[in-house]
Amino acid sequence: MPISPNTRDRRTGWSRLALHAGFLLLSSWPAGAESLDPKATWAVIAGVLEWRDPGLSSFPKANRKDQALFEKLGEIGVPASQRTLLLDGEATAGAIAEALAGVVARAGSQATLIFYFAGHGVRDDDGKIIFTTTDTRLDRLDRTGLEMGKLRGMLEGFRGKRLILLADCCHSGGLAEVAEALSGARQTVALTSSQASNISTGNWTFTQTLIDGLGGRALLDRDDDGSLTFGELATEVKEAMCHRERQRYGFASFGVSPDLEIARAKGLATSAGGSAGKAAELERRDWIKANDEQIGRILEVEGSGNGGRALVEFFDYSDLSQSWLPLASLEKDHLETWPAGSDLRVTWKEKVWDAKVRAVDAGFMLITYPGYDKRWDEWISADRVVGAERRLPVKGDRVKVEWQGHWYDAEVKSARDGKWCIGYVGWDASWDECVAEKRIRY
Repeated sequence: MPISPNTRDRRTGWSRLALHAGFLLLSSWPAGAESLDPKATWAVIAGVLEWRDPGLSSFPKANRKDQALFEKLGEIGVPASQRTLLLDGEATAGAIAEALAGVVARAGSQATLIFYFAGHGVRDDDGKIIFTTTDTRLDRLDRTGLEMGKLRGMLEGFRGKRLILLADCCHSGGLAEVAEALSGARQTVALTSSQASNISTGNWTFTQTLIDGLGGRALLDRDDDGSLTFGELATEVKEAMCHRERQRYGFASFGVSPDLEIARAKGLATSAGGSAGKAAELERRDWIKANDEQIGRILEVEGSGNGGRALVEFFDYSDLSQSWLPLASLEKDHLETWPAGSDLRVTWKEKVWDAKVRAVDAGFMLITYPGYDKRWDEWISADRVVGAERRLPVKGDRVKVEWQGHWYDAEVKSARDGKWCIGYVGWDASWDECVAEKRIRY
């Protein structure tokens, strides 16, 4: 049977992830494993939850994660003199520029600079992406806020080794172009809560995942080797945004190694799995739906069958909670999709629009709006589709088929007795099988 992705060489997995997840991975990475050196790390953390312009809605400040991220950097050893925190009224465009200028002037050749922004992200009439600092004026976007071109200019003088760009806001994937423009003289990477074309939810899922990674949470250490790498963090962000937020994350890496160690893993290393009917093969790290359709993450599994149970973690805005639940009450979460070429009706800003599916990948559909410029194309999940029934697979369709908890490329050969007979692409016909609809997705 196809090899589990977890057993593949990590570099091969990184390249495959780049190909299928829709993000950029350019340039080669340095040979040999590296570790993030806190003493050589600089950070500018800017978080805006309230604005002077009444047209920009505020967010609750309880248990805010931008500040928690700043504090986590201190906990792992980034010196206080190398960390800047700008919150709300302090996070003006000028203050961010001044903080970055200070790093550019002081950081040495071996430095890593982490820039993080949380708040609102908007696009102007020309399609330019602007991070809304507290002093942003919606009627003066050309002169206020943090436009991506301006951010690039602020960072061009950075002489350090590595630049890590992070953002938790709408259109945050615009940082990918900044990372690409600044690559070459230094390693650059952009990891964001959404694609450049997409809005982002108001929850702290993305930032909490960053905190978990820097803190060395063992759940993120996919190969359980004790080393939590940037590649594993990127995978966790991808899955967390997909399952918890139904949102496609953004990622672009230029020379930053997936093997870059960001923390030593701490906590529970392994947990046995069990099976119970529809909850068959549920195991640690699986994303599940509980009885009330709430999305959760399995932390531990005890027992099997009707007597088995799982410790499930839920996330609500900024708060984590855990509950032991019967295995029989859980099912694996998956995202429904329609094949390329499908005509759909899709919600956008509380209105419904005609759309056509251009491509399908990892539970998301790239759609275009007929009659509108390509810059409006975006990746969406089924949650935004209105009144469409999923087309059943037919002979010749290329699909994904679940086998032992992983999804593999396959081709539909025929339908029989309510099942679809498939062949796995690239594998001998001896692996062909007939599967139920629930094991198929586009």
